[in-house]
Amino acid sequence: MTNKVISRKSEKKNIRYYLYFLIIVSISIFFRNYYLLRLNFLVLDGDAIIITKSIERLLANGLSEIGYSNGFGYQLFAAIISIMTNISAINFQIYFRPALGTIFIIISYLFYYCFLKEKKLITLSVLLLLLSPMTLFETTRGSHFFMTLSFFMLLIYLFINYFKKKDINWLLLILIVFFTFSSTNFYFILIGVCVFMIIILADYYFKRCDKISGGKINYLLSQHVIISIIILSILGLTIVYIYSPMLEMSLWTFQNIGDDLFIFSFDEIQTPSAYTYVTDAWKSPILYWSVIALYQITILPLSIVLFVSIIINIFIKNIKQERSLLLSLLIFAILGIIVVFSIIVDLIGAGGVGTNLQLRTTQFIIPFSILIIGIYISHFNKSIYEFMLCNYNIIIIFLILLFSIGSLLYITGEPLVSNSWRFTDNYEKNTLFWLDNSLKNQHNVWEADKFVTGSRLKFTYYYIKPYFEFKKISFVSNSLTPEYYVDSDIISSHYNDIGIKTFKFDEKQLIYNNGKANCYLS
Repeated sequence: MTNKVISRKSEKKNIRYYLYFLIIVSISIFFRNYYLLRLNFLVLDGDAIIITKSIERLLANGLSEIGYSNGFGYQLFAAIISIMTNISAINFQIYFRPALGTIFIIISYLFYYCFLKEKKLITLSVLLLLLSPMTLFETTRGSHFFMTLSFFMLLIYLFINYFKKKDINWLLLILIVFFTFSSTNFYFILIGVCVFMIIILADYYFKRCDKISGGKINYLLSQHVIISIIILSILGLTIVYIYSPMLEMSLWTFQNIGDDLFIFSFDEIQTPSAYTYVTDAWKSPILYWSVIALYQITILPLSIVLFVSIIINIFIKNIKQERSLLLSLLIFAILGIIVVFSIIVDLIGAGGVGTNLQLRTTQFIIPFSILIIGIYISHFNKSIYEFMLCNYNIIIIFLILLFSIGSLLYITGEPLVSNSWRFTDNYEKNTLFWLDNSLKNQHNVWEADKFVTGSRLKFTYYYIKPYFEFKKISFVSNSLTPEYYVDSDIISSHYNDIGIKTFKFDEKQLIYNNGKANCYLS
Protein backbone atom coordinates (compact mmCIF):
# COMPACT_ATOMS: atom_id res chain seq x y z
CA MET A 1 0.00 0.00 0.00
CA THR A 2 2.83 2.38 0.92
CA ASN A 3 4.63 1.65 -2.36
CA LYS A 4 1.47 2.48 -4.32
CA VAL A 5 1.13 5.82 -2.53
CA ILE A 6 4.79 6.67 -3.21
CA SER A 7 4.36 5.66 -6.85
CA ARG A 8 1.27 7.88 -7.24
CA LYS A 9 3.08 10.84 -5.69
CA SER A 10 6.02 10.30 -8.03
CA GLU A 11 3.67 10.16 -11.02
CA LYS A 12 2.00 13.41 -9.94
CA LYS A 13 5.40 15.10 -9.60
CA ASN A 14 6.42 13.93 -13.07
CA ILE A 15 3.15 15.11 -14.59
CA ARG A 16 3.55 18.48 -12.89
CA TYR A 17 7.15 18.71 -14.12
CA TYR A 18 6.18 17.93 -17.73
CA LEU A 19 3.39 20.47 -17.46
CA TYR A 20 5.89 23.14 -16.39
CA PHE A 21 8.17 22.26 -19.27
CA LEU A 22 5.23 22.40 -21.71
CA ILE A 23 4.35 25.86 -20.36
CA ILE A 24 7.93 27.04 -20.97
CA VAL A 25 7.89 25.73 -24.54
CA SER A 26 4.53 27.47 -25.05
CA ILE A 27 5.99 30.75 -23.74
CA SER A 28 8.89 30.35 -26.18
CA ILE A 29 6.49 29.89 -29.08
CA PHE A 30 4.43 32.88 -27.89
CA PHE A 31 7.51 35.16 -27.65
CA ARG A 32 8.67 34.24 -31.14
CA ASN A 33 5.23 34.69 -32.64
CA TYR A 34 4.89 38.03 -30.88
CA TYR A 35 8.15 39.05 -32.59
CA LEU A 36 6.44 38.40 -35.94
CA LEU A 37 2.92 39.60 -35.23
CA ARG A 38 3.94 42.84 -33.51
CA LEU A 39 5.66 43.96 -36.71
CA ASN A 40 3.22 42.32 -39.15
CA PHE A 41 5.78 39.68 -40.24
CA LEU A 42 7.82 42.39 -42.02
CA VAL A 43 10.80 42.52 -39.65
CA LEU A 44 13.98 44.11 -41.01
CA ASP A 45 17.27 42.85 -39.58
CA GLY A 46 20.63 43.40 -41.24
CA ASP A 47 22.11 39.96 -40.50
CA ALA A 48 18.88 38.18 -41.42
CA ILE A 49 18.87 39.97 -44.80
CA ILE A 50 22.48 38.92 -45.48
CA ILE A 51 21.67 35.30 -44.59
CA THR A 52 18.50 35.35 -46.71
CA LYS A 53 20.41 36.52 -49.78
CA SER A 54 23.01 33.85 -49.00
CA ILE A 55 20.30 31.16 -49.02
CA GLU A 56 19.04 32.42 -52.38
CA ARG A 57 22.57 32.29 -53.78
CA LEU A 58 23.02 28.74 -52.53
CA LEU A 59 19.74 27.65 -54.13
CA ALA A 60 20.86 29.17 -57.44
CA ASN A 61 24.59 28.38 -57.48
CA GLY A 62 25.31 25.74 -54.84
CA LEU A 63 28.13 26.18 -52.33
CA SER A 64 30.42 27.74 -54.93
CA GLU A 65 28.99 31.22 -54.35
CA ILE A 66 26.78 31.95 -51.36
CA GLY A 67 28.18 35.36 -50.46
CA TYR A 68 28.88 34.51 -46.81
CA SER A 69 32.43 33.50 -45.93
CA ASN A 70 31.96 32.56 -42.27
CA GLY A 71 29.85 29.44 -42.75
CA PHE A 72 27.21 27.61 -44.77
CA GLY A 73 25.41 25.18 -42.42
CA TYR A 74 22.31 27.23 -41.70
CA GLN A 75 21.98 28.31 -45.33
CA LEU A 76 22.18 24.67 -46.45
CA PHE A 77 19.56 23.67 -43.88
CA ALA A 78 17.21 26.46 -45.01
CA ALA A 79 17.79 25.63 -48.69
CA ILE A 80 16.90 21.97 -48.10
CA ILE A 81 13.69 22.96 -46.30
CA SER A 82 12.91 25.41 -49.11
CA ILE A 83 13.31 22.70 -51.77
CA MET A 84 11.35 20.07 -49.80
CA THR A 85 8.41 22.38 -49.05
CA ASN A 86 8.55 24.51 -52.21
CA ILE A 87 8.73 27.63 -50.00
CA SER A 88 10.90 30.50 -51.17
CA ALA A 89 13.90 31.49 -49.05
CA ILE A 90 12.33 34.84 -48.13
CA ASN A 91 9.04 33.24 -47.03
CA PHE A 92 10.90 30.62 -44.99
CA GLN A 93 12.87 33.35 -43.24
CA ILE A 94 9.89 35.60 -42.58
CA TYR A 95 7.11 33.19 -41.67
CA PHE A 96 8.64 29.94 -40.42
CA ARG A 97 12.22 30.43 -39.28
CA PRO A 98 11.59 32.37 -35.99
CA ALA A 99 9.45 29.56 -34.57
CA LEU A 100 12.35 27.11 -35.00
CA GLY A 101 14.19 28.90 -32.20
CA THR A 102 12.08 26.89 -29.76
CA ILE A 103 14.33 23.91 -30.61
CA PHE A 104 17.05 25.73 -28.68
CA ILE A 105 14.90 25.74 -25.54
CA ILE A 106 14.23 22.00 -25.84
CA ILE A 107 17.96 21.27 -26.22
CA SER A 108 18.74 23.46 -23.22
CA TYR A 109 16.81 20.98 -21.06
CA LEU A 110 19.29 18.23 -22.04
CA PHE A 111 22.18 20.60 -21.30
CA TYR A 112 21.04 21.43 -17.76
CA TYR A 113 20.12 17.81 -17.11
CA CYS A 114 23.85 16.97 -17.35
CA PHE A 115 24.75 19.18 -14.41
CA LEU A 116 21.66 19.65 -12.25
CA LYS A 117 19.71 16.79 -10.65
CA GLU A 118 16.66 18.55 -9.22
CA LYS A 119 13.97 18.74 -11.91
CA LYS A 120 12.53 21.97 -10.56
CA LEU A 121 15.95 23.62 -10.75
CA ILE A 122 16.41 22.35 -14.31
CA THR A 123 13.04 23.82 -15.31
CA LEU A 124 13.88 27.18 -13.72
CA SER A 125 17.22 27.22 -15.55
CA VAL A 126 15.52 26.57 -18.88
CA LEU A 127 13.01 29.33 -18.13
CA LEU A 128 15.80 31.79 -17.26
CA LEU A 129 17.59 30.98 -20.51
CA LEU A 130 14.39 31.55 -22.47
CA LEU A 131 13.91 34.96 -20.82
CA SER A 132 17.38 36.22 -21.80
CA PRO A 133 16.74 39.15 -24.23
CA MET A 134 19.98 38.68 -26.17
CA THR A 135 19.66 34.91 -26.50
CA LEU A 136 15.97 35.17 -27.39
CA PHE A 137 16.77 37.72 -30.09
CA GLU A 138 19.70 35.77 -31.55
CA THR A 139 17.75 32.50 -31.70
CA THR A 140 14.62 34.14 -33.14
CA ARG A 141 15.84 36.24 -36.08
CA GLY A 142 16.77 34.48 -39.30
CA SER A 143 20.48 33.90 -38.72
CA HIS A 144 22.77 30.94 -38.08
CA PHE A 145 22.83 31.59 -34.34
CA PHE A 146 19.98 29.32 -33.35
CA MET A 147 21.84 26.38 -34.96
CA THR A 148 25.23 27.43 -33.58
CA LEU A 149 24.03 27.72 -29.98
CA SER A 150 21.79 24.65 -30.17
CA PHE A 151 24.54 22.39 -31.48
CA PHE A 152 27.05 23.86 -29.02
CA MET A 153 24.88 22.92 -26.04
CA LEU A 154 23.88 19.57 -27.57
CA LEU A 155 27.54 18.64 -28.07
CA ILE A 156 28.34 19.36 -24.42
CA TYR A 157 25.49 17.04 -23.46
CA LEU A 158 26.80 14.32 -25.81
CA PHE A 159 30.42 14.65 -24.68
CA ILE A 160 29.53 14.35 -21.00
CA ASN A 161 27.33 11.32 -21.63
CA TYR A 162 30.00 9.64 -23.75
CA PHE A 163 32.68 10.00 -21.08
CA LYS A 164 30.25 8.75 -18.44
CA LYS A 165 28.94 5.73 -20.32
CA LYS A 166 31.76 4.96 -22.81
CA ASP A 167 29.18 3.90 -25.38
CA ILE A 168 30.38 4.14 -29.00
CA ASN A 169 26.90 5.31 -30.06
CA TRP A 170 27.41 8.55 -28.12
CA LEU A 171 30.72 9.10 -29.93
CA LEU A 172 29.05 8.57 -33.31
CA LEU A 173 26.41 11.13 -32.39
CA ILE A 174 29.17 13.56 -31.35
CA LEU A 175 30.89 13.24 -34.73
CA ILE A 176 27.65 13.73 -36.69
CA VAL A 177 26.55 16.76 -34.65
CA PHE A 178 30.06 18.26 -34.64
CA PHE A 179 30.23 18.02 -38.43
CA THR A 180 27.02 20.04 -38.61
CA PHE A 181 28.25 22.46 -35.95
CA SER A 182 31.52 22.98 -37.84
CA SER A 183 29.62 24.36 -40.82
CA THR A 184 27.76 27.18 -39.03
CA ASN A 185 30.16 30.05 -38.32
CA PHE A 186 33.93 29.83 -38.02
CA TYR A 187 34.37 32.37 -35.21
CA PHE A 188 31.96 30.55 -32.94
CA ILE A 189 33.15 27.10 -34.02
CA LEU A 190 36.51 28.03 -32.51
CA ILE A 191 34.82 28.86 -29.20
CA GLY A 192 33.10 25.48 -29.31
CA VAL A 193 36.33 23.63 -30.14
CA CYS A 194 38.07 25.31 -27.18
CA VAL A 195 35.29 24.12 -24.87
CA PHE A 196 35.24 20.59 -26.30
CA MET A 197 39.04 20.23 -25.96
CA ILE A 198 38.70 21.34 -22.33
CA ILE A 199 36.07 18.64 -21.74
CA ILE A 200 38.38 15.99 -23.27
CA LEU A 201 41.40 17.13 -21.25
CA ALA A 202 39.35 17.39 -18.05
CA ASP A 203 38.03 13.85 -18.47
CA TYR A 204 41.57 12.53 -18.95
CA TYR A 205 42.76 14.44 -15.86
CA PHE A 206 39.87 13.15 -13.74
CA LYS A 207 40.57 9.57 -14.85
CA ARG A 208 44.24 9.97 -13.91
CA CYS A 209 43.16 11.13 -10.48
CA ASP A 210 41.41 7.78 -10.04
CA LYS A 211 44.89 6.18 -9.90
CA ILE A 212 44.12 3.47 -12.41
CA SER A 213 46.88 1.19 -13.68
CA GLY A 214 49.56 2.41 -16.09
CA GLY A 215 48.30 0.28 -18.98
CA LYS A 216 44.81 1.69 -18.69
CA ILE A 217 46.20 5.23 -18.44
CA ASN A 218 48.09 4.78 -21.71
CA TYR A 219 44.98 3.37 -23.38
CA LEU A 220 42.94 6.28 -22.00
CA LEU A 221 45.47 8.80 -23.28
CA SER A 222 45.49 7.29 -26.77
CA GLN A 223 41.68 7.24 -26.78
CA HIS A 224 41.43 10.94 -25.90
CA VAL A 225 44.14 11.87 -28.40
CA ILE A 226 42.30 9.99 -31.16
CA ILE A 227 39.01 11.71 -30.33
CA SER A 228 40.75 15.11 -30.42
CA ILE A 229 42.39 14.30 -33.77
CA ILE A 230 39.04 13.21 -35.25
CA ILE A 231 37.34 16.41 -34.04
CA LEU A 232 40.08 18.62 -35.49
CA SER A 233 40.11 16.57 -38.71
CA ILE A 234 36.38 17.11 -39.20
CA LEU A 235 36.92 20.83 -38.67
CA GLY A 236 39.78 20.82 -41.20
CA LEU A 237 37.72 18.85 -43.71
CA THR A 238 34.88 21.36 -43.42
CA ILE A 239 36.88 24.57 -43.75
CA VAL A 240 39.54 23.37 -46.21
CA TYR A 241 37.76 21.02 -48.61
CA ILE A 242 34.00 21.48 -48.25
CA TYR A 243 33.89 25.27 -47.91
CA SER A 244 37.30 26.90 -48.25
CA PRO A 245 36.05 30.53 -47.87
CA MET A 246 35.79 29.79 -44.13
CA LEU A 247 39.53 29.11 -43.98
CA GLU A 248 40.41 32.12 -46.11
CA MET A 249 38.24 34.40 -43.97
CA SER A 250 39.67 33.05 -40.72
CA LEU A 251 43.30 33.43 -41.84
CA TRP A 252 42.62 36.98 -42.98
CA THR A 253 40.93 37.79 -39.67
CA PHE A 254 43.64 36.32 -37.46
CA GLN A 255 46.34 38.08 -39.43
CA ASN A 256 44.55 41.41 -39.01
CA ILE A 257 43.94 40.82 -35.29
CA GLY A 258 47.61 39.99 -34.82
CA ASP A 259 48.74 43.06 -36.76
CA ASP A 260 46.34 45.36 -34.91
CA LEU A 261 47.32 44.03 -31.49
CA PHE A 262 51.02 44.36 -32.36
CA ILE A 263 50.75 48.03 -33.35
CA PHE A 264 48.11 48.82 -30.73
CA SER A 265 48.18 52.19 -29.02
CA PHE A 266 45.86 53.39 -26.24
CA ASP A 267 45.39 56.59 -28.24
CA GLU A 268 43.59 54.56 -30.90
CA ILE A 269 40.85 53.25 -28.63
CA GLN A 270 37.43 54.31 -29.88
CA THR A 271 34.05 53.39 -28.50
CA PRO A 272 32.50 50.93 -31.01
CA SER A 273 29.05 51.73 -32.37
CA ALA A 274 27.64 48.65 -30.64
CA TYR A 275 28.68 50.14 -27.29
CA THR A 276 26.98 53.47 -27.99
CA TYR A 277 23.88 51.71 -29.27
CA VAL A 278 22.04 52.16 -25.97
CA THR A 279 22.03 55.96 -26.12
CA ASP A 280 21.42 56.02 -29.88
CA ALA A 281 18.76 53.35 -30.21
CA TRP A 282 16.63 53.73 -27.09
CA LYS A 283 14.64 56.82 -26.18
CA SER A 284 15.15 56.47 -22.45
CA PRO A 285 18.43 55.11 -21.01
CA ILE A 286 16.63 54.80 -17.68
CA LEU A 287 13.98 52.54 -19.24
CA TYR A 288 16.69 50.55 -20.99
CA TRP A 289 18.75 49.84 -17.88
CA SER A 290 15.80 49.31 -15.56
CA VAL A 291 13.62 47.11 -17.80
CA ILE A 292 15.18 46.08 -21.12
CA ALA A 293 18.71 45.36 -19.83
CA LEU A 294 17.58 44.21 -16.38
CA TYR A 295 18.48 40.63 -17.25
CA GLN A 296 22.04 41.47 -18.31
CA ILE A 297 22.79 43.59 -15.24
CA THR A 298 21.46 40.98 -12.81
CA ILE A 299 22.09 37.45 -14.13
CA LEU A 300 25.59 37.91 -15.57
CA PRO A 301 27.11 39.86 -12.63
CA LEU A 302 25.37 37.55 -10.14
CA SER A 303 26.89 34.49 -11.83
CA ILE A 304 30.40 36.00 -11.52
CA VAL A 305 29.92 36.71 -7.81
CA LEU A 306 28.60 33.19 -7.20
CA PHE A 307 31.43 31.70 -9.30
CA VAL A 308 33.98 33.35 -6.99
CA SER A 309 32.04 32.12 -3.96
CA ILE A 310 32.03 28.55 -5.28
CA ILE A 311 35.77 28.70 -6.01
CA ILE A 312 36.42 29.87 -2.44
CA ASN A 313 34.32 27.02 -1.03
CA ILE A 314 36.00 24.36 -3.14
CA PHE A 315 39.65 25.38 -3.18
CA ILE A 316 40.11 27.44 -0.01
CA LYS A 317 37.68 25.65 2.30
CA ASN A 318 38.56 22.36 0.55
CA ILE A 319 34.95 21.25 0.05
CA LYS A 320 34.99 18.36 -2.43
CA GLN A 321 32.49 18.36 -5.29
CA GLU A 322 31.57 16.09 -8.17
CA ARG A 323 33.51 16.41 -11.39
CA SER A 324 30.67 17.72 -13.54
CA LEU A 325 30.53 20.75 -11.24
CA LEU A 326 34.28 21.33 -11.57
CA LEU A 327 33.99 21.00 -15.34
CA SER A 328 31.23 23.62 -15.50
CA LEU A 329 33.39 26.03 -13.48
CA LEU A 330 36.33 25.51 -15.82
CA ILE A 331 34.22 26.11 -18.94
CA PHE A 332 32.66 29.23 -17.41
CA ALA A 333 36.13 30.61 -16.67
CA ILE A 334 37.39 29.95 -20.21
CA LEU A 335 34.30 31.52 -21.77
CA GLY A 336 34.76 34.54 -19.49
CA ILE A 337 38.31 34.96 -20.82
CA ILE A 338 36.99 34.75 -24.39
CA VAL A 339 34.41 37.47 -23.66
CA VAL A 340 37.12 39.74 -22.23
CA PHE A 341 39.27 39.14 -25.33
CA SER A 342 36.24 39.97 -27.51
CA ILE A 343 35.83 43.30 -25.73
CA ILE A 344 39.49 44.11 -26.44
CA VAL A 345 39.02 43.21 -30.12
CA ASP A 346 35.93 45.46 -30.25
CA LEU A 347 37.66 48.40 -28.60
CA ILE A 348 40.68 48.44 -30.90
CA GLY A 349 38.68 47.47 -33.98
CA ALA A 350 40.93 44.50 -34.67
CA GLY A 351 40.51 41.94 -37.40
CA GLY A 352 37.69 43.50 -39.34
CA VAL A 353 35.16 41.37 -37.44
CA GLY A 354 32.85 44.26 -36.64
CA THR A 355 32.35 46.10 -33.40
CA ASN A 356 29.94 43.76 -31.61
CA LEU A 357 31.95 40.56 -31.13
CA GLN A 358 31.43 40.78 -27.38
CA LEU A 359 27.65 40.81 -27.83
CA ARG A 360 27.89 37.59 -29.85
CA THR A 361 30.36 35.71 -27.64
CA THR A 362 28.27 36.60 -24.58
CA GLN A 363 25.58 34.26 -25.95
CA PHE A 364 27.85 31.31 -25.19
CA ILE A 365 28.42 32.25 -21.55
CA ILE A 366 24.76 32.97 -20.71
CA PRO A 367 23.76 29.25 -20.40
CA PHE A 368 26.74 28.69 -18.08
CA SER A 369 25.94 31.83 -16.07
CA ILE A 370 22.54 30.33 -15.32
CA LEU A 371 24.19 26.98 -14.57
CA ILE A 372 26.55 28.61 -12.05
CA ILE A 373 23.54 30.14 -10.26
CA GLY A 374 21.81 26.75 -10.22
CA ILE A 375 24.93 24.98 -8.88
CA TYR A 376 25.32 27.53 -6.11
CA ILE A 377 21.69 27.15 -5.03
CA SER A 378 21.72 23.34 -5.09
CA HIS A 379 25.19 22.75 -3.56
CA PHE A 380 26.15 25.73 -1.44
CA ASN A 381 23.02 27.39 -0.09
CA LYS A 382 20.46 25.04 1.41
CA SER A 383 18.21 27.82 2.68
CA ILE A 384 17.72 29.28 -0.82
CA TYR A 385 17.33 25.76 -2.21
CA GLU A 386 14.57 24.90 0.25
CA PHE A 387 12.91 28.27 -0.34
CA MET A 388 12.88 27.54 -4.08
CA LEU A 389 11.29 24.12 -3.56
CA CYS A 390 8.58 25.55 -1.27
CA ASN A 391 7.75 28.57 -3.45
CA TYR A 392 8.35 27.12 -6.90
CA ASN A 393 5.16 28.37 -8.57
CA ILE A 394 5.61 31.89 -7.21
CA ILE A 395 9.23 32.01 -8.42
CA ILE A 396 8.22 30.98 -11.94
CA ILE A 397 5.56 33.69 -12.12
CA PHE A 398 7.96 36.25 -10.62
CA LEU A 399 10.72 35.51 -13.17
CA ILE A 400 8.29 35.72 -16.09
CA LEU A 401 6.93 39.07 -14.88
CA LEU A 402 10.41 40.40 -14.09
CA PHE A 403 12.15 39.65 -17.40
CA SER A 404 9.54 39.00 -20.12
CA ILE A 405 8.61 42.65 -20.79
CA GLY A 406 12.24 43.66 -21.31
CA SER A 407 12.83 40.66 -23.57
CA LEU A 408 9.82 41.46 -25.78
CA LEU A 409 10.82 45.12 -26.05
CA TYR A 410 14.37 44.12 -26.97
CA ILE A 411 13.66 41.52 -29.66
CA THR A 412 11.15 43.74 -31.50
CA GLY A 413 13.01 47.02 -31.09
CA GLU A 414 9.63 48.26 -29.91
CA PRO A 415 8.88 51.53 -31.81
CA LEU A 416 7.24 53.07 -28.73
CA VAL A 417 10.56 53.05 -26.86
CA SER A 418 13.16 52.69 -29.61
CA ASN A 419 14.70 55.05 -32.18
CA SER A 420 15.81 52.09 -34.28
CA TRP A 421 12.74 50.98 -36.22
CA ARG A 422 13.33 47.57 -37.81
CA PHE A 423 10.08 47.01 -39.67
CA THR A 424 8.12 47.99 -42.75
CA ASP A 425 4.59 47.43 -44.05
CA ASN A 426 2.91 46.35 -47.27
CA TYR A 427 2.24 49.96 -48.29
CA GLU A 428 5.94 50.81 -48.36
CA LYS A 429 6.82 47.49 -49.95
CA ASN A 430 4.21 47.88 -52.71
CA THR A 431 5.34 51.44 -53.46
CA LEU A 432 8.97 50.40 -53.81
CA PHE A 433 8.17 47.53 -56.14
CA TRP A 434 5.69 49.59 -58.16
CA LEU A 435 8.59 51.96 -58.78
CA ASP A 436 10.96 49.08 -59.47
CA ASN A 437 8.58 47.64 -62.07
CA SER A 438 8.15 51.07 -63.67
CA LEU A 439 11.86 51.67 -64.20
CA LYS A 440 14.00 50.32 -67.04
CA ASN A 441 17.41 51.40 -65.77
CA GLN A 442 18.89 52.07 -62.34
CA HIS A 443 17.81 55.32 -60.68
CA ASN A 444 18.58 57.04 -57.38
CA VAL A 445 15.86 56.99 -54.72
CA TRP A 446 15.83 58.84 -51.40
CA GLU A 447 16.95 56.57 -48.55
CA ALA A 448 14.43 58.20 -46.15
CA ASP A 449 14.64 57.49 -42.39
CA LYS A 450 18.19 56.23 -41.98
CA PHE A 451 18.44 56.37 -38.20
CA VAL A 452 20.76 54.24 -36.02
CA THR A 453 20.74 51.00 -38.02
CA GLY A 454 20.41 52.12 -41.64
CA SER A 455 17.79 52.89 -44.25
CA ARG A 456 14.57 50.94 -43.74
CA LEU A 457 13.59 51.39 -47.38
CA LYS A 458 16.92 49.98 -48.53
CA PHE A 459 16.57 47.01 -46.19
CA THR A 460 13.02 46.39 -47.44
CA TYR A 461 14.02 46.49 -51.09
CA TYR A 462 17.08 44.26 -50.77
CA TYR A 463 15.30 41.83 -48.44
CA ILE A 464 12.38 41.20 -50.79
CA LYS A 465 14.12 41.61 -54.16
CA PRO A 466 15.64 38.28 -55.35
CA TYR A 467 19.43 38.60 -55.43
CA PHE A 468 19.71 37.51 -59.09
CA GLU A 469 17.35 40.22 -60.37
CA PHE A 470 18.78 43.53 -61.55
CA LYS A 471 18.50 46.23 -58.86
CA LYS A 472 16.85 49.21 -60.52
CA ILE A 473 16.85 51.27 -57.33
CA SER A 474 19.93 52.75 -55.70
CA PHE A 475 19.28 54.46 -52.36
CA VAL A 476 21.06 57.76 -51.71
CA SER A 477 20.90 60.63 -49.24
CA ASN A 478 19.05 63.84 -50.05
CA SER A 479 22.38 65.66 -50.58
CA LEU A 480 23.02 63.50 -53.67
CA THR A 481 19.79 64.72 -55.34
CA PRO A 482 17.62 61.61 -55.65
CA GLU A 483 15.46 61.27 -58.76
CA TYR A 484 12.56 59.79 -56.79
CA TYR A 485 11.24 60.16 -53.25
CA VAL A 486 9.21 57.53 -51.40
CA ASP A 487 7.24 58.82 -48.42
CA SER A 488 4.93 56.94 -46.07
CA ASP A 489 3.07 57.15 -42.78
CA ILE A 490 5.89 55.18 -41.11
CA ILE A 491 8.56 57.55 -42.44
CA SER A 492 6.63 60.61 -41.26
CA SER A 493 5.99 59.01 -37.86
CA HIS A 494 9.64 58.07 -37.49
CA TYR A 495 10.83 61.61 -38.28
CA ASN A 496 8.30 63.07 -35.85
CA ASP A 497 9.29 60.51 -33.21
CA ILE A 498 12.97 61.44 -33.52
CA GLY A 499 12.05 65.15 -33.51
CA ILE A 500 13.33 65.96 -36.99
CA LYS A 501 11.27 67.80 -39.57
CA THR A 502 10.66 65.85 -42.76
CA PHE A 503 10.28 67.25 -46.27
CA LYS A 504 7.17 68.89 -47.64
CA PHE A 505 6.59 67.31 -51.00
CA ASP A 506 4.99 69.03 -53.97
CA GLU A 507 1.73 67.21 -54.68
CA LYS A 508 2.17 68.08 -58.36
CA GLN A 509 5.15 65.68 -58.40
CA LEU A 510 3.08 62.79 -56.99
CA ILE A 511 3.19 59.79 -59.36
CA TYR A 512 1.91 57.01 -57.09
CA ASN A 513 -0.29 56.72 -54.01
CA ASN A 514 -1.73 53.65 -52.27
CA GLY A 515 -3.25 55.30 -49.20
CA LYS A 516 -0.32 55.17 -46.77
CA ALA A 517 2.71 55.50 -49.04
CA ASN A 518 3.52 57.83 -51.92
CA CYS A 519 6.12 58.18 -54.64
CA TYR A 520 7.24 61.57 -55.95
CA LEU A 521 9.40 62.75 -58.81
CA SER A 522 12.29 64.94 -57.74
